[in-house]
Amino acid sequence: PGSQLSFVMSRLYVGNLPNETREDDLRRTFSEKAQIRDVTLKNGFAFIVRWKLGMEGIARVLPHGDP
Repeated sequence: PGSQLSFVMSRLYVGNLPNETREDDLRRTFSEKAQIRDVTLKNGFAFIVRWKLGMEGIARVLPHGDP
């Protein structure tokens, strides 16, 4: 039980995007902070579904004493 990590899924709205924005651009930008599950890009806006470690999972990964 102590080795299981918890992940949080979130859906992010990104608006006012230039028309030349590509799905790959968004994946590259947002994958720095979380694992991207899906990107829906339409007419200058996007919905990005992402997974990231929850606070409980972060506490298990960090060595003791780190913030």
